Amino acid sequence: MNPLVTIIIITYNSESTIDEVVKSLLAQTYKNLEIIICDDFSTEDQTLNVLKKITDKRVKIIAGKKNLGPNGNTNRGLSCANGEFVCVAGGDDIFKENKIEKQVNFFISHDHVNLVCNGLSSAPSENQDKPSSNNIICDANKILNTPFYTVGAMIRWDKNNPIYTNERYITNDNIFYFTYMGRRGGSFAILSDRLSYYERTESGLNSSGPNDYARKIFIQWEILHSFTVLHIYSYFKFFEVLKFYLRSFTSLSLTIFRYCAFNLRQKWALKK
Repeated sequence: MNPLVTIIIITYNSESTIDEVVKSLLAQTYKNLEIIICDDFSTEDQTLNVLKKITDKRVKIIAGKKNLGPNGNTNRGLSCANGEFVCVAGGDDIFKENKIEKQVNFFISHDHVNLVCNGLSSAPSENQDKPSSNNIICDANKILNTPFYTVGAMIRWDKNNPIYTNERYITNDNIFYFTYMGRRGGSFAILSDRLSYYERTESGLNSSGPNDYARKIFIQWEILHSFTVLHIYSYFKFFEVLKFYLRSFTSLSLTIFRYCAFNLRQKWALKK
């Protein structure tokens, strides 16, 4: 059994990292791939010129004519996906060579699982081969309150009944997987293997100052707000939604507190 896997890479001004990303895709031990690279109208670097040098026939490049944001750009790729499984990642996400093979094999041996995530590291220097724990399999309802990594997450795909992400929310891809599992049901899995890592960039969330916390506040608010507007809660059991709201509201409150503390500390330092 060798099902087609679609890998969607969303890029925006990713010149410094996209070459390594593509190399990691082409080096996969699993070869039946459709690689769709969606550029979100990059204007500040040479991302498209780097992509044009790719000669592998499995790679399709979609150059956006306008900027849609991460979620809109993801939908660009999803609308073209032909694979039985779909994997979405960013222009700075690197895959270990056996990542796709391990995820596909897990899907094949667990037909009730509709989403497979993997362990993640923030740098290639971290030990990628050391499992963080045992594999975890949970009912779809548990996804609201189970930490998981979205980088390189893989889903079962039905192009005749596609599930898209909401383009209104631009910063957080958890909303897509919440919606997907809520509608699709079944189970999701978190593999213990650390099969991906991401390149740290200046735009990353490193919690090093008030600007990082301001962005975190925005992301957390989007998740909370999405449940009210999109009625995602209707897909899940009430108790799971209640736990999610309590946990998320607490996290949002702490982030706002830390944001204020950073600002006050900086202003105090300037006065000195």
